[in-house]
Amino acid sequence: MDNPVRLSYNVLRDIITRSVSVIATQPFYVIAVRMMAQFVGRETKYSDIFDSAIHIFIEQGLAGFYQGLVPRLTGELLFVIVSSTLIFTVNTLVTKDETVRLLLACGTRYVAASVTCLFRVLSTCMAVTGSGLKPDVGIWLTLIFV
Repeated sequence: MDNPVRLSYNVLRDIITRSVSVIATQPFYVIAVRMMAQFVGRETKYSDIFDSAIHIFIEQGLAGFYQGLVPRLTGELLFVIVSSTLIFTVNTLVTKDETVRLLLACGTRYVAASVTCLFRVLSTCMAVTGSGLKPDVGIWLTLIFV
């Protein structure tokens, strides 16, 4: 990927595919996060995927399935832009050796994931917000103050 025009084409293609996939899978993401949160909190509000979908739709409507979409989408798009730009820069300025390029690509993806990690955390927190699940902070308080 040594051509800037090819870089912009690939970034645009990745942005479109990531956007479509995040929007299409967000309802399943919300259901999965809420079921994991209820497991951690030892609650029994959601029993399976269909029951979860019914609960979310009745309590919050269609918008409940898309809670946390904006930070998740922002994080994914920033990841694509940052990783692609870093990989392009490293490949054009640093080396032409294919093995080194592959190793540096892994490293730059790790850096990009670290930069966008906060968006994923925020999206997960927003997906649980409004679910009615009680936060169980007792164990965390004992870990912090011990």
